[in-house]
Amino acid sequence: MSIMFSLEADCIGIHEQAATDPAWVQTIENLRDRWQYVADCSTYGYFPKATVSDSIKVYVKKEPVSSAAECTEKFGYFVDSNGFKNIRSYADQWASEHGALTIDEGQLFRMDTLEKVWVYCFRGARQFPSEKVSRLLTMNVQRHEPEKVFSIENGQRLAKEVF
Repeated sequence: MSIMFSLEADCIGIHEQAATDPAWVQTIENLRDRWQYVADCSTYGYFPKATVSDSIKVYVKKEPVSSAAECTEKFGYFVDSNGFKNIRSYADQWASEHGALTIDEGQLFRMDTLEKVWVYCFRGARQFPSEKVSRLLTMNVQRHEPEKVFSIENGQRLAKEVF
């Protein structure tokens, strides 16, 4: 998302500023002095002290069970989904109280969803760069088990289909 927002010449997109910068609030304020738009794409944006009061807010809603499963896989130990359910409840309440545009995580990297986010965030003041965003989306393609996808056998099969 931060890269998408950076496609706008008057916007700088940053990602997880609070996770890497102890002075993140001041950094964002400094960026706001230099850029017309600052897009801080943050996992922590719903924390009370992590919300910029006059910002436009988008909430990417993710299922607690899948979040816990991903953490279990990444951390190498069981992560209970109950904690994520509590966080999800809090985040849902935050989104409601702040009038955030809510996007389902499973719909996030689709052109229609990204255009909806763009129009919402720029309030229609900036044209959605559809060609650039479509190319950006193709860069986000990741392969699980690339050795299967790019194997000689699979390449020969694809060559037969194409030619």
